[in-house]
Amino acid sequence: MATGTLTCRCLQLAATLLAVAVCDSTAAAACQQVGLPPSVTPLTDAAQYESWLANLTTWRSSTVQSLPYDPSSAAAWYNYPELSWMSMAYLQLHVMLFDARIAPQTSHSLNFTLAAYLDAMELRVGPVDTVVAWVALPNVGIDWRSQFELLRNMPGGLDGLWYLGQQLAARPYPVLLMLGLLPWDTGTQAEASGQGFVSTAGELLYNCTLGGAVFRDAAYVPPAAASYNNTGTGQAWYGVAQTDAALQYEQPADASVPTTLAYTLSTYAMPSSRGDIIGSPCTAAHSAWSEESGTQSNPSSRSVVSSESAAAATTASPGSVSAAAPGSVSAYRWLERRHMPVFGDPWARSRAQDVLAAFTNGGGVGLWENVWGFFNQLTDADAALALRTTAVLRFMAPLLQQQLPQAEEPRAAYARATRRLRRRPEFSDSPLAAGSTEEASTWAPSLPSSSAAVVVSEFFALCPEYLSAATAPHNPEASRAAAAPANCTLFVFANPSAAQQTGVTLNVSAALGRVALPLDLHWLDVYSGLVISGAAPVQQLRDADLVQQLRGGLGGGLDSLPESPRSALLRSLARAQVAGRGGAGSAHLLSTPNSGFSASLAADILTFSMEPGGAGAVLVTPNSPGAELAEFLTIMNNISALPLASFSAAWYPRNQTMAPVPTPPGAVAQPPGMALVPGAIGYAFTVAAALPEMFGRPDAVAAAAGPGVDVQYPWEAMPAASHAAVLDIAPYYIDTHPVTNADYQGFAWATGYNSSGTNPTNYLRHWTVALPNGTRTYNASNGDGPRPVTWVSRADAQVFCGWAGKRLPTEVEWQFAAQATGAPGPGTDYRLNPWGNQSCAAVPGACPPQGSTPATLPPPVGQFPAGNSALGIADLAGSVWQITDAFSDGATNAVVLRGGSLYQAQDALSAAAGLPSRYVQGQIDLNHHLRVPLVDDSTLRSAFVGFRCMTGTAFAADHSM
Repeated sequence: MATGTLTCRCLQLAATLLAVAVCDSTAAAACQQVGLPPSVTPLTDAAQYESWLANLTTWRSSTVQSLPYDPSSAAAWYNYPELSWMSMAYLQLHVMLFDARIAPQTSHSLNFTLAAYLDAMELRVGPVDTVVAWVALPNVGIDWRSQFELLRNMPGGLDGLWYLGQQLAARPYPVLLMLGLLPWDTGTQAEASGQGFVSTAGELLYNCTLGGAVFRDAAYVPPAAASYNNTGTGQAWYGVAQTDAALQYEQPADASVPTTLAYTLSTYAMPSSRGDIIGSPCTAAHSAWSEESGTQSNPSSRSVVSSESAAAATTASPGSVSAAAPGSVSAYRWLERRHMPVFGDPWARSRAQDVLAAFTNGGGVGLWENVWGFFNQLTDADAALALRTTAVLRFMAPLLQQQLPQAEEPRAAYARATRRLRRRPEFSDSPLAAGSTEEASTWAPSLPSSSAAVVVSEFFALCPEYLSAATAPHNPEASRAAAAPANCTLFVFANPSAAQQTGVTLNVSAALGRVALPLDLHWLDVYSGLVISGAAPVQQLRDADLVQQLRGGLGGGLDSLPESPRSALLRSLARAQVAGRGGAGSAHLLSTPNSGFSASLAADILTFSMEPGGAGAVLVTPNSPGAELAEFLTIMNNISALPLASFSAAWYPRNQTMAPVPTPPGAVAQPPGMALVPGAIGYAFTVAAALPEMFGRPDAVAAAAGPGVDVQYPWEAMPAASHAAVLDIAPYYIDTHPVTNADYQGFAWATGYNSSGTNPTNYLRHWTVALPNGTRTYNASNGDGPRPVTWVSRADAQVFCGWAGKRLPTEVEWQFAAQATGAPGPGTDYRLNPWGNQSCAAVPGACPPQGSTPATLPPPVGQFPAGNSALGIADLAGSVWQITDAFSDGATNAVVLRGGSLYQAQDALSAAAGLPSRYVQGQIDLNHHLRVPLVDDSTLRSAFVGFRCMTGTAFAADHSM
């Protein structure tokens, strides 16, 4: 078998796939070198497989022994009772707090709500365990505000975030709120307290009673930096996957595997009694939850073990690919069964590969429908697959986890005086307990079958008591005393291929031999809700009136059933079963559902068939099925009643609408302070999105280049990353410079307009209150009068322009004014910058020098005449971003900004690695624009966002898009 080694560095784990590097637990100074687990192509020979599995098990034992980690220790994070939810959170939903379906629709409101969105989502995918809320991307870096300041600037501030967490916790199936954070955000303004990222994050999570955080690109965090020390322990902070792989593109050793960029989404949890973040100290095995790399690779290749920290193999044997491939095995979960790997590529248009990879690893699924403000639809087929697979994993969780911590009683809402939210331990009646490092494996991945296209995993452990008929809901203690411990086995199946797999055989003799099961067994198809062999018909296993109770399709009858740790799960699944049946008909037990998976048993041969992209699961138990298992089978019988092929797999972008453009009165004479922009015939308008670095990653290239990303103009059928149209332009006037503080004060004092009266967030933040009614004034002593006015919203700008008899320019009008030369025909030479095609740095006096601190201020208008356009229009580039069109797709409201600004946050970590900055880019040319998602209109208020106005002429109708 092929093995490899990696060179380990103490403060940053090496960039090698399949690697687990460790650091000394006391000094965090010396690293050990750990061998790679064996990797292998799919096996069909049973003897060869058993040899490989023995080697893999030996690798696990020796690796765990070499780590400063004892899984049975009370100090191990996995044994913290209040963190037991991490091992059972099988569905993680990522949301953007600026999503219009979530954000408050009134200003100054605490009413963030996910209720309607979660209700609809849970009907499609079943119970959601955790919601990860993001706010900073993609807007961080538009000015000096850090991600924490952007959170505080949300409507309702941190109180609104706390309130949202309470809403989720109070749901019938409680949901834990987590926060999406950026460890690499070191180039914006530091916290006034002097605290570093970890201390600030820990304090925020603790005070808002959130369950934890997901860190994007955790590998970029310099753990040796003093500012990143964990104030709770004084030890250096380490992430789940601190790898160099996140700093460079990797060329796999196997040329058939696409080049991919490794990066991480690592999850950290908050214990109730601490103010620090789990993830320290030192080893990956200490971190209780991580997210698999979201990349797309060759699904036909398979690796047996891969870590969450890398996307493509560099030293592993040929055939190793992304951790998201269904045939791969999570290295961290192989080392620690209670570890919860979460599989999910935000940009993937088909989630099936990730869902199947999660299923065969016993891991979780991460779903995104809004990716940094761009809609990525979850197809009905993928939703149905996620519903079925996560339902099986949740209900059978004790069989998937070698150890389970002693957990708290169900439905406990908050922990002690800390008010920390704590999850219900749905499977706390399992007899499993933390084991030793010498414990035999309870997971056999990638079992050999007659088809190399099918992935089969076997999980085995002591049977949870609720699966047995001995369990009496009215007297569970007596049932426990009467039940004898016995082993159960769960087989899970995945067909990641596009072909139907028929008559596939699996010899189960070796599998059953590992578990030492008796001969008299019950074989249950828990994916389809059917009996394969050995048990009475399903109809006789459940309460006589259960079908009638479920017939309404909403699971209301389950509310009258006796309480058990799985009651909330069963009720939630019952509500989802109508969606599982394609939304047609009432819920009832089907004797022959067509789930896309079927199995039969003859002697030691399990024969099964699977639809393309499908899944399946078979439970083997020596005990007669109990009432709870019967209820679960009935529900699964309905959830999986239709094959996945019955559901639409069509992906489509979400259409956007552009905000109406009013027609201003035409001016007979050229207004003062405005330039005439002559009309043009056949102007070829072209512009593309200036996307942050994340959209250049290989996993996002297809999405960024295709439909669904950026905006949608009225002439376009769908949103796209680039835009082109040939347009005729009518003459118009446009301001020769952005509106200044002095201009805006004249308007505010003349009209009494004070946006802060209804929507105060950051309105004229740099001004001071001058009058009792809240009217403000700029700082004349600082020379602010002739500087562009900033900290105004698009609505504020529209009111000003309307008062002046003008309106905001459309993006076409703004760009044409910057490019126009007055020449006949198209009226332009299509220059890249207002002054020509040379860069800003190549033309002295064209742009103000860039700054990266809060002290950076926009210069007074007109100070850089070398940067004027051919028509004499000033400050079009490099001073302040300028507001143009607005768009909405019902999920995200956004504004298009033009011109760039002089502010540029410094992403030192990316720069050191030779990678583009992940912050908003301050300098962009005339062929690019910036799209800014909004929580509400006040989100646009920034230190470097301003505007100018336009008006029509009396000689031609105004051109409106």
